[in-house]
Amino acid sequence: MSTNRLILLVCVLNVLAVAAGVAVNHWLLQSALVSQKPGAESRKANNKKKAEPSVEFVFLPVEKIILSLPGRDREYYFVLDVVLQGPAGTDKKKLEQVVPMVRSSVAANLSSLQADELRALGFEALRQRLVEGLNADFATQNAAKPFDNLLISKLIAQ
Repeated sequence: MSTNRLILLVCVLNVLAVAAGVAVNHWLLQSALVSQKPGAESRKANNKKKAEPSVEFVFLPVEKIILSLPGRDREYYFVLDVVLQGPAGTDKKKLEQVVPMVRSSVAANLSSLQADELRALGFEALRQRLVEGLNADFATQNAAKPFDNLLISKLIAQ
């Protein structure tokens, strides 16, 4: 057999192999699509959307609340960043107006602790303590609280 005929035969066999692969892929995909019920995926997606509440929030960070707490041998510094979380319709200006009150409440609430006590508090216990302190401070001053929740975004202990 000549070289030209051999090259032509190899090319034809390659084309047939590729065509067979495409045909098998097409057949497998068609059988997989037929076995699925039409619209099943969209119904599942709609059910997921209905099951998961789509609640949106407004967040306002309150950064760098710096505390100096006494320790056994010296003072320790703590840096705390919190975030105010309000419902979606909350005006950011209302949140910004209460930032000084939030800073004061957090500082007053934690300044009575020793450095070791603050370190020993768990993250959720610290957040709960701050939320309770804020609720009490807003209640004593008869101030409207424009946020629903307080989140701790950063806690750095010296």
